[in-house]
Amino acid sequence: MIKMKIINIKTIINGIKIYSNWFEVFNPTKKIIDAKLRNGIVLHSLDREERGAMTEIFVKEIYNKYKRINDNDIVIDIGASTGDYCIYAVKSAKNVKVFALEQNIVKVNKALGNFRLNNVSNVEIENVFADSKKLEALVEKIGRCDFLKVDCEGCEFEIFFSLKREVFE
Repeated sequence: MIKMKIINIKTIINGIKIYSNWFEVFNPTKKIIDAKLRNGIVLHSLDREERGAMTEIFVKEIYNKYKRINDNDIVIDIGASTGDYCIYAVKSAKNVKVFALEQNIVKVNKALGNFRLNNVSNVEIENVFADSKKLEALVEKIGRCDFLKVDCEGCEFEIFFSLKREVFE
């Protein structure tokens, strides 16, 4: 319990450094907000769940524990949601290209709005259900994948265990 509270306090302190409107972001009574990051990124009309995902990406940087995005990387984002990780990836290094898959059309439309709002043009997002066959076809089409982010509501294992071995090579 004490460890959990320390982690939450640490997240809030780091969040204050990143969000210019941190009080709104961490305020549980606010149903929908626009998150404004100090680096100029704005993410539009986020609900509580989306704010949690955004905090994991921008504050905790959970997807960077093992590898960082480098210049000229090709990134695939399965479960792109409202495009927060796509924007993070594009802004992390030069000439990054992101291919994103998201099955929820409402989230795809929010993502497209967030891309416009942040002047992000090097992201292609498709409104599809992501499975191993779709990922295999995407990797074959683009030729390579330098960074793969998969967060698709529990389908991760099904995708990875069904992939052909060649996709990982």
